[in-house]
Amino acid sequence: MGKFVAHGKLAAWNMQATGEKWLNELIFIGLVVIPVYEIAWLADAVIFNSVEFWTGKNPMAAATDRQKMLASGDHRVVQSFHQDDEMRSMEVKYFVRGRLESSLTLSQGYGSPDYQGVTVAADGTAEKFTMRSGEHGVTLTRVDAQGRETVQVFEGTALQSVSEKVAAVLDRRQEKVAAATFVR
Repeated sequence: MGKFVAHGKLAAWNMQATGEKWLNELIFIGLVVIPVYEIAWLADAVIFNSVEFWTGKNPMAAATDRQKMLASGDHRVVQSFHQDDEMRSMEVKYFVRGRLESSLTLSQGYGSPDYQGVTVAADGTAEKFTMRSGEHGVTLTRVDAQGRETVQVFEGTALQSVSEKVAAVLDRRQEKVAAATFVR
């Protein structure tokens, strides 16, 4: 048995193809009738999983990509995760009524203590940042759209305060998350 990566990637793409669950369902039915899903499954079972069995690596899994979508009313958040041999990254896009409002990209190279990130607002303005966690706390260096740099160091009680604020926000959002629909 292998990971069935080709079939999984097809299903992940299908789940977020349009942002409309009924249209995605029609695409799914079409891909079953054609039989794209069956071919992907068969290719995984016969070819890719066999290669993985003998070599230890699935050629379709050279880079791991996952995507999740959280939707509630007119609001939708799409999280994309990518991981390969050199780095891992995450992108979060926030949509209102199908319009992209903002995005956040965060990446880290393996072996690096730094996280690189960029936030982009609906008007296209971007802010880059670097986070470094060390024995004395977390250092956040931001560069805004005009090139101005600010550095904040969170340590001791300041770091604890930020952690408590993040936890409080996450606790308040648990009810919203529980009421929303997750698509994997």
